[in-house]
Parts: sequence; C-alpha cells; structure tokens
Amino acid sequence: MRARDALVYAVLGTSLVAPWAPGRALAQLTLVEEGGWFGDDDLALGQGAFPFALDSLTGFPIHDVAGLNDGIYGNLNSWIGDSGAPGFAGIAFGGRFTVRSIAFGRDNTGQYADRCLGRYVLQYTAVDSPNELTPDGDWTEVGELWNDGICPGLPALRHRYDFPPVEATAIRLIVPGTGLAEGTCIDELEVYGEAGAVLTEPCEDLPDLELAEEGGWFAEDDLALAPGAFPFALDSLAGFPIHDVAGLNDGVYGNLNSWIGNTGAPGFAGIALGGRLTVQSIAFGRDNTGQYADRSLGRYVLQSTAVDSPSELTPDGDWVDIGEARNDGICPPLPGLRHRYNFAPVEATAIRLLVPATGIGGGTCIDELEVYGEAGPVQADMCGPPPPPPDPVFHRGDVDQNGQLQLTDAIALLSFLFLGGGEPRCLEAADADDNGLLQLTDAIRILAYLFLGMAPPAAPGPPPGPCGPDPAESPAALGCGSFESC
Repeated sequence: MRARDALVYAVLGTSLVAPWAPGRALAQLTLVEEGGWFGDDDLALGQGAFPFALDSLTGFPIHDVAGLNDGIYGNLNSWIGDSGAPGFAGIAFGGRFTVRSIAFGRDNTGQYADRCLGRYVLQYTAVDSPNELTPDGDWTEVGELWNDGICPGLPALRHRYDFPPVEATAIRLIVPGTGLAEGTCIDELEVYGEAGAVLTEPCEDLPDLELAEEGGWFAEDDLALAPGAFPFALDSLAGFPIHDVAGLNDGVYGNLNSWIGNTGAPGFAGIALGGRLTVQSIAFGRDNTGQYADRSLGRYVLQSTAVDSPSELTPDGDWVDIGEARNDGICPPLPGLRHRYNFAPVEATAIRLLVPATGIGGGTCIDELEVYGEAGPVQADMCGPPPPPPDPVFHRGDVDQNGQLQLTDAIALLSFLFLGGGEPRCLEAADADDNGLLQLTDAIRILAYLFLGMAPPAAPGPPPGPCGPDPAESPAALGCGSFESC
C-alpha cells in the first residue's frame, strides 16, 4: 500500500532512512490502547535500562533524552531531537529480553497536542552494549505506525502497540521530524515483554487516493470555482481573517488566502458543488507558492455526499469515505505544494476533506481545495521504487584499472589468488573468461591473449575497445565496485 516510502533514499540521502527500504512496505504495529498508564513491567524503567537518541534539542533541557524514561508524563519531561533530518530515540535494556509491545505519546497529561503526527518506524537490535552509535545495519525493522489525527482520535496521548515477539537488547523509534520548528515530542517511551490487551477498535484502512501531480496549477474545469459552488468547514481560525473558509476556493494560492480550522480536534473542510455532479479528482495544498511547508503533514480522508443542500451541518452519517492521502514529507517530497489525486468516479453534491489537525498551534492549512469531474493525467511515479542503478561498465581483463591490458593485470590477479594480495575493485573485470569464478584460468586467458595471440578476454572485451556492462547471458554477476578507467 505504501510504495511511497520507497523514495526516501533519494529525498533524504542519509543512512537514517534504512527503515524505508525501496519496494518494501513494513508490517503495521497493532494499536491496543489509547491513553492508559505505565505497566508494572515496563522494561524502560528496569534496572540497567537507559535512553539514547540521535541528539536532543539544543538549549532546551526540558526536552533532553533523559525524559524518555524518567517515569513522568508531560511536556516538561519529554524528548525532542535536534537535527533537521528524521531522527530516532530508543531504550537500551541492560540485557537481552523478549519484547512484544511498546507505548509512547507526546503528552499523556493532555495539555499539548502538537508535534506528534506522522509515520513512526520501530526497530530492534540484539547487539551487546547498544546505543545511539550502533550502526544502522545492526537494526532490524519490526513495523510501522501512523499517527494522523483522525485515527487514533487523540494523537498526542499515550498509545500502546503490540507486535510479534523479538529477542532484543534495545529498541529505537524513527520519528517523523526533529528540530525546534517541527520536532516530534515524546514524553515517555515504554517497552514491555508481554503484549497489551486490545482495548480499542483498530483503525480503518482506506484505499489510497492516486497521486497524479505535484505542484501544477488550476485546471479550467475546477468545479470549486464554478457558479453556485461554495466552501464550508467545521469552523475557521478565530481572529485570523486570512485563514477564513473563503480561502478554500477564492482562486488564489498562498498563505494569505488559506483556511485553518479553529477547534483542537481534527476538523474538515469541503466544497458544495451547487448540484449533483460526477467527481473523480481533487487537488489541494498548504501553499502552492512554495513559501510555506509547515501545517501540511498527516493523513487526509476524502468523503462525498449526495444529499441536497450539503453544508458543514450535514451529519457524519451522510458522508461516504472515498479514500485517504498521507502527506509525510518523504513522499510526496514537497509536502507544502499542491497535490492532485484521482479516484473512482462518484456522484456527489459535495466533497469534504478530514484534516489531521486544527487550531492555532499546529492546524492544517489549505490554500485551495479544487474539485474535478475528470481524472488528472498521472505524472511519473513519484512514490514508487527508485529506478535500479545502471549496470556498471568496465574493460574485461584490466584488473589494475590503468586503461591498458598488460602483464601487470595477470600478476595482480595471481597475487590475489595465491599470495594474499588485494581483492580487485571490479571482480567482473578480473573474470577474464566470464565463467562466474575467479581462477587461474583467468590469468591464463590474459597471458594467452597478450603473448600467444589467442582469444581476448570475454565481452565487453579489453582496452582499447569500448567499456561495457556484463552481458546478460553471463553465468553469474560477480559485481563491480568501481572501475575508474571507464
């Protein structure tokens, strides 16, 4: 479902993105509790346990890593990371334990509800003495969870999640963001050896809306700008006329003509179409001018209704879910811009978008909510697996990579095979007969060509001919780490 995660390698360019490996969706952690309190068997509070993190917010001691397991809920004893890229926080147990449940939240006292939305990835390690310096390769993904402000309904509170048991010396949680402006806040990170009893209903998983376009502009057939169409919302941010509901379809992109809801709970904004029409595409964004990118992350749920005279007062039971779009800052990679989504056509008198958050502290902002009767043309897949890297090119037989086929190439190979010499940087280049093995026969092939006029090394051939990749019919791919002379 979430092939969008595959682009994170290209977007972030950092080793911390290992949890979002290309082409692989992660298992979903099972939500079992919202709210609640510490369990008696919290391993994070056990003897020898200690917290660690990539870093902590500079200049804010109330958000130091020690807040992760000090046994105190609340903002004054919480952790926020310092670096701008997604970071992590974890608990080392002081030994090897069976782990099958975690719990965490932004502020379980209920005072603060910001800095909690987004995608979290849970990992574990079984190495001795784990800490923030344990290499990424020593961590194994357990699964992922989404905190989107729609489900679970109180995103800032403590939530407990279960997963299949693992043997671990530590766990760490990859968080959606760090830094002063948008840093994820965790007041406690709890770890349990036993699964928690399921106390809440699981969240409904809706179909993905098809991402068709990032950026772009109004199309001429925008139904939200047609005569008779009008915007509505649960409410608008009190005291900020630039964020009134009228900004949803005034035909102007930008922060000064945008909508933010007023209530602290997740809200909604919509467009009544002035009649019953076929709808199969919407577009919306935080600020398509590119000036602002905050107030855009989270899960959005699109709904439609076919009742007469729809408005903000139309009961929830008259709305039908169409699908969901998740904006996580990883894919689509420019979360503040306009994004167009396609879906199966529906007959509707209005659509509405359930947004992740409202209110002055962190309310979702929408500069325009566009509606279309035709699907938009799909751009190149922005959220699928990245294209595979091109096959390396090399000269067969040029073992030392000096751009010539010489006696030194055979000597370098023989030294590796029989004298403990360095491994060739391009194994394919050293496999002169292309049989998938590095053997004495490869050195013989080079020498026979140089001094006896026999067949040259196999395709793509030796210098000075053109460089090329390993042929598709080769029996094995030995790999080519680098080849500097091509």
